[in-house]
Amino acid sequence: MIRNFLILILIGIPIFLLVEDQVFAQELEVKPVFKVDFKDPTQDKPQSKIWFSAGAWWAILPDSIGPHVWKRNEGEWIKEENLNIELRSLPGKADVYSEGGNQFIVLVGNCELKYLKLKTTSKSIRMELVNSIPIPPVCHEIETATITKDDSGTLWVGSDWNEQVLVWSSTDQGKTWSQPAFLGDSISKDDISVVSRIKGGISVVWSNQLEEAIYERVYLNNELDWSGLITVSKGNQTADDHLNSTLLEDGRLILVTKNSVDQNGQPQFVLRVREEEGKWTDFPYVNLTEETSPTRPVTTHLPNGMIIEAHTIGFSDGSAEISVNEVRIVSNQPLEVREIIRLKSANGAHLNNVSLSKQNYRGIPKGPWLILFSDRNGNIYEFDLYPLIYENHID
Repeated sequence: MIRNFLILILIGIPIFLLVEDQVFAQELEVKPVFKVDFKDPTQDKPQSKIWFSAGAWWAILPDSIGPHVWKRNEGEWIKEENLNIELRSLPGKADVYSEGGNQFIVLVGNCELKYLKLKTTSKSIRMELVNSIPIPPVCHEIETATITKDDSGTLWVGSDWNEQVLVWSSTDQGKTWSQPAFLGDSISKDDISVVSRIKGGISVVWSNQLEEAIYERVYLNNELDWSGLITVSKGNQTADDHLNSTLLEDGRLILVTKNSVDQNGQPQFVLRVREEEGKWTDFPYVNLTEETSPTRPVTTHLPNGMIIEAHTIGFSDGSAEISVNEVRIVSNQPLEVREIIRLKSANGAHLNNVSLSKQNYRGIPKGPWLILFSDRNGNIYEFDLYPLIYENHID
């Protein structure tokens, strides 16, 4: 696995170097593209807060008075003022599943889940529906929630609730929601889940740090009930509350996670591959060192099949940067993780919490392919993967 990097810049032009088996990645300074009134606005693991629709990129991010929607127009992010007035006082933490001109969104508040449906066109964006997702009484805490849509058109929302794992479904585009199904219990307050589309159904994966385990349950469209408990991995401090997934065209589900090993010289992350038939394989990667602490991994894939992983690298001096990597998975071999760019703040800010679209960029053949991240002062940063991949002929 490739870890170290070196930058040479001549007249502002970065140079890529290859020395023996080490690739030295490009480093780029980034500046904020807009700002919101909320600390670390992209922080909510494992939520996706950006999407591409009607020829433009959009984002929904928390603000002090509720969620705010932004549109990227000719490189500039513009706040959707009229829509944001309607969204005022709704929970601000959002996860988005976008399909064409429809955006299906779960909003997370203090013991509150709201469903929001937006409709985008080339000229406008509007709210079509907002309602409550029924949670059980006597709620103590909900940390996060995610949303997806299966092959049959059913919407699914998964969430932690009072140290349990719950899931809801809707067959009418979110107009009505089922009562929650209880999939797991006895998790810690620090554990979360992620709901992911798989071929022919849904996978819900969650961490259980008390049992040092990652668990899964699956619902297939031709079955009447959820599967039994599936142990993805257990023991050796394999669990932490960092989960993010992407579904490849060949049916494999890629799940990137952080573990709780927290020892210098040992891998801090585990990439877990679910084959279409349900078999899981673990690939540890990225070591913790005295100088660097990797955290908050996320993943997506490109139209050419390339798997992209991004994460935060915290340094011992308190600073933090974003590492963007290509991942290559070969059966029965160690995972190959090649850092292709390192993003650092031009003003010394602590960069963190990459947010990716759940789309795989296939509908954007000429880019931009954006990722967002933020700092502690509410500044939002963007990076375009497209020129990095295609103009530099990375394959």
